[in-house]
Amino acid sequence: MLLDHYLPLWDITKENTAALNCSSSPSISILYSIDFSKSVIIKTLFLIRGLPSNTITIKKFIDVGFNLLQEGRDELVIGLIAQPWKPTGNLKRVSRLEFINFNEADFVKIGWNFRIDFDRIKQKLNVSTTTRVVSTSKGARIKFKIYWFVIEFFSGIIRREMLRIIKNHIRISEEFDEGMNIK
Repeated sequence: MLLDHYLPLWDITKENTAALNCSSSPSISILYSIDFSKSVIIKTLFLIRGLPSNTITIKKFIDVGFNLLQEGRDELVIGLIAQPWKPTGNLKRVSRLEFINFNEADFVKIGWNFRIDFDRIKQKLNVSTTTRVVSTSKGARIKFKIYWFVIEFFSGIIRREMLRIIKNHIRISEEFDEGMNIK
């Protein structure tokens, strides 16, 4: 996983996967065309957190403070350095190398990937997301664990809902391509 390069060690990790039958594998770049604000659940949870919710895309995540760390054929990795327990989050905009080397006390580094794995034999596509969090100090670890206790359930809902939307988007794209005889 590309994510391993950016967060090989972590305090917390969460992974979610969705599978669908599919005759081919889309490029990971398909994620840029998906607007997650179509989900009332995601939109509502973003509004509660005070995040922009009129359009929720990967590009919007990058615009509001996530860093695009790497994009491969089947994986997209974004990262965030922040203090999410604070109302503004105190986000740090950094380069890839700065993300890897960042160790200023009282922050967390969050790595978040999306992967598309295609099994040609079974004609099955697995779409997954992994979120990893590492604290830069003991104080940050304690603050983040309290914060995580409050938001973990809702974060899980968002990740699962995003995978549902991605899965539906890929399914609809494939049906459209088949209907147009595009391969």
